[in-house]
Amino acid sequence: MISADSKGMLIDTDTASDDAVALIMALRSQSARVIAITTVAGNVGVQQATRNALFTAELCGASTPVYQGAEKPLARPLLTADWFHGKDGLGDHGYPPPRGAQRRSSTLWKPSSPRSAAIRG
Repeated sequence: MISADSKGMLIDTDTASDDAVALIMALRSQSARVIAITTVAGNVGVQQATRNALFTAELCGASTPVYQGAEKPLARPLLTADWFHGKDGLGDHGYPPPRGAQRRSSTLWKPSSPRSAAIRG
């Protein structure tokens, strides 16, 4: 059971089948509170990762906001794993599009912040 003083978590994902399972586990857990999901390109492109995260959250009956993030890695070319996860990242089963839309925010991460400079090296 989630306590009133428990801290929430933000899940950052490149939502393909493996991450969809992890999202389902977190969103359906009685002891976890997912306050937001952010998506990045990785296993699939960022638009598909966002669609998959929205679909997965809706599948769980969660109203967790989903924010789309980076379209490519900071320091290398994007290499997807569509050969493993399928073109849609969820095994190409033809799941319907999500009903909801991603949230838009420019305040989650600002590239000019000192923390982002540390990430870039």
